[in-house]
Amino acid sequence: MNEINNLKSYLLRSLRNRLIDINRTNKEDTTPLTAQEEMRDVLPFQLHVTVEDELILKEDAEEITIHNLSDYL
Repeated sequence: MNEINNLKSYLLRSLRNRLIDINRTNKEDTTPLTAQEEMRDVLPFQLHVTVEDELILKEDAEEITIHNLSDYL
């Protein structure tokens, strides 16, 4: 440490280089994820849509339409 003239500059440069090294090792360790794996990592929950869910949504939409029409009459 005796030959270092500007300690602050030296420490900042060392930190920057260390962060670059960490970033490089993280890039090497990662493997490409599938779309499903990416969504699982992004969302804290999983959705499971079934045919029944689609039928229920369709029935609800029809019921709402009928109620809206009866309100206008």
